[in-house]
Amino acid sequence: MTDRNQTVDDMLKALGCVTIDLRTPEDIEEERQARDMTIPAVAVPLIAELITMVENDPKRGTEYEGAFLDKKTQPRTVEVGRMLHSIGGHVLMLRAHNEVAAKGGFSYRSLEMAWDGIGDWLG
Repeated sequence: MTDRNQTVDDMLKALGCVTIDLRTPEDIEEERQARDMTIPAVAVPLIAELITMVENDPKRGTEYEGAFLDKKTQPRTVEVGRMLHSIGGHVLMLRAHNEVAAKGGFSYRSLEMAWDGIGDWLG
């Protein structure tokens, strides 16, 4: 049985697997900045809106989860992404993504795809 707090890296190490980090130093620095930043007050309701989309996804918790890609939510998701980018650039978008990912499930991946092409976001 695995410990729920164990990371994927921990499990791979326990199995004797070697992981290779393919992130650039710039990517690692942006991720650090996103993790450490204070979210600007103007961005808080936008991130809360993204989280609400996840919580209201009728397919949440299934393999079909995709809160940000359906016809109803995708246009707003893109609009929120553009607004976040204009407020704090890629780093703020990363922070918003991290907040969504922290809610669990697979919605973070649909967010990545919906934001593809906003600034230098690659989904």
